[in-house]
Amino acid sequence: MEGFALKGRGAFVENRAWKSGSELLEKARAAGVAMPVILSDAAFNSAPLPLWGMLRKLDLDGERTTVRLVDIQRVRGNHVRQDLTLKNTGKLIKDNYIRPYAICHTPPWSCT
Repeated sequence: MEGFALKGRGAFVENRAWKSGSELLEKARAAGVAMPVILSDAAFNSAPLPLWGMLRKLDLDGERTTVRLVDIQRVRGNHVRQDLTLKNTGKLIKDNYIRPYAICHTPPWSCT
């Protein structure tokens, strides 16, 4: 992830289809807005969130997704994953919630 911060852009592959993420990206584009993504590492559950960027493209290939981000920068402040609210439940992420990705409401501090 450090390379993403240095370059301000990056791509990675997830071994699952980001179908919901793809639908949300399409809706964001139709509305003429960018879609922020916060990057985190499940191995560092309680560590501050390191990076966020704008989702540029999702390439779905069966059960694999290539995620492409731009405008990647460090999250300002000392925010952790448990500061994020899950979209489907409206509740904060719990300490033991470990998933490859989670769709959350955009926090006011993410894009600053």
